Amino acid sequence: MKYLFLLCLTLIATACNPDKPAPDPLPKSEEPPFREDGRLWVMTSDSSQVADLKIEIADSPEEQEMGLMNRTSLPENSGMLFIFPKDEPQQFWMANTLISLDLIFINSDMKVVTVAKLAQPQSTLGIPSTAPAKYVLEVAGGQADHFGITEGMTVRFERHTNP
Repeated sequence: MKYLFLLCLTLIATACNPDKPAPDPLPKSEEPPFREDGRLWVMTSDSSQVADLKIEIADSPEEQEMGLMNRTSLPENSGMLFIFPKDEPQQFWMANTLISLDLIFINSDMKVVTVAKLAQPQSTLGIPSTAPAKYVLEVAGGQADHFGITEGMTVRFERHTNP
């Protein structure tokens, strides 16, 4: 428990700031499992569905801080959806993220505003949105091209209700 508290404290202190060193990765045995919190669909302008994904939702500062760090894989057709309070410029980095990711930035109108492809694992370079975004969807690297996700597409998601 003490180790977990110290890890959380370290994560909060670094706050995804590229000017600060990233926290040490977790041992493989402590890799977080994927938690299916909901579903997300991406559609073209004529409402044709291009993607149907299982999503883990990160809407607390602690979940957003951890993101997909320390994971060695993602289940097929899945991703993590970050939910922020409002549209604003977003910037992510890949410190302690062990797999390549595509980052899909989405505004409060549920339109894709930026698609950043094949982010390099463990990089501390910032990956910015090109327009304000309220949501960021992270999927395995190459999935944006696989599904044909582009700027201007529409996104819809549903959170599972807890029984």
